[in-house]
Amino acid sequence: MLRRFIEQNSTAGNEQPMQNIIASYFKSLGATDLYTIPISKNVQQHAAFSSPHSSFSASNVIGLTPLHEGTGRSLLFNAHIDVVPAEDASQFVPRIVDGDKFMGRGTSDMKGGLFAVGLALEAVHSALSTHGYHLTNRVGLMSVIEEESGGAGSLASCLSPPLSTLSFDAALIPEPTDFKFFPSQQGSLWFRISIPGIAAHGATRYHGVSAIEKIPIVLSALHSLERNRTSFVRHHLSDLYPSSIPIPVPINVGVVRGGKWPSSCPDSVVLEGRMGVIPGENLTFARSQLVSALSSLPDPFLIDHPVNVSFFGAAWPPGHLSSSHPFVSSLHRYFPSSPIEAAPWATDAGYLSLFCHVPSLVFGPGVSRVAHSSSEFISLSSIRLYSRSLASFILDWVGFAPDFVPVDPSDL
Repeated sequence: MLRRFIEQNSTAGNEQPMQNIIASYFKSLGATDLYTIPISKNVQQHAAFSSPHSSFSASNVIGLTPLHEGTGRSLLFNAHIDVVPAEDASQFVPRIVDGDKFMGRGTSDMKGGLFAVGLALEAVHSALSTHGYHLTNRVGLMSVIEEESGGAGSLASCLSPPLSTLSFDAALIPEPTDFKFFPSQQGSLWFRISIPGIAAHGATRYHGVSAIEKIPIVLSALHSLERNRTSFVRHHLSDLYPSSIPIPVPINVGVVRGGKWPSSCPDSVVLEGRMGVIPGENLTFARSQLVSALSSLPDPFLIDHPVNVSFFGAAWPPGHLSSSHPFVSSLHRYFPSSPIEAAPWATDAGYLSLFCHVPSLVFGPGVSRVAHSSSEFISLSSIRLYSRSLASFILDWVGFAPDFVPVDPSDL
């Protein structure tokens, strides 16, 4: 099944064939109720909607197992099946290297994690049915699109039935965490900074002002803001961010566009980047910090001609769950050697916390350092280890009971 998953080129706009496979897969895992959730126009008008796309050809898939007695505790699994673009088509040809490395686009991020959850559920249902038992509470399965582009798939799923009318006791997202527990996750904002200048001929550039030469001033202000925010995290969230992480919530410029001609002094430059959002921080406050940091730059020209800051595309809300929450401590008993930290990147956990109102933990068997790379892989042995322990946890958390309760003759 994992091979079938990886063979699907489920980049943005191409996810539906993969979702068709997932719908059948969820049925095989015991889901008796299936739902397809599109990203509707109403969702696109929601204040929390974030995506660089304006149309969506694929839908999210939700599967629910029966509720039965309702004892025990319910559990929701969330996984995204969209992947970032590959360098070439060979990334969608899965292969095994050295007997344990299963390679291909999406193996770690995060089809391998979804497959590991499926193996755990298969083991649970096989063991229970063999001995005449069933799970007493509900398990929910979410396969969402658009996570890599801002999380609109999880937002749409949380705002729509059945999840908008149901409550779950906990949610697990098997992103590639290297077996680390991430009860808190930073959010993320995409920003655009437009730097002005004055055009002039390159031979008389002293008559103009080069917008390109103002870039270091802007970068210096961004680095200063980053240091201030790092200091805040070190003081208030030191338990979640070990000293081995040098910059807990980075501010990164990833795109620079400027200039039109080699012999011209450029009158504009655009920088685009990503700002990490601190767990527990409001997105609006994070935006205001970036705007404020660039509002009074130490440059005479930029004081009279200020830069323009805007926000576009992705905006993931951060997530935060106490490391002492019963869900975290219960699962950690089955993975006692796993460290508890904060995620260095954004996930859909913030959407689940805010809009599905479910305590959410990010924890999976994948390898984070190879996500989005041409050398992406997941260890087959790590999948087996994760699935075995997760199966035991599911039995403990959700609960199980016999299919038929013997009747005491005295009750007749």
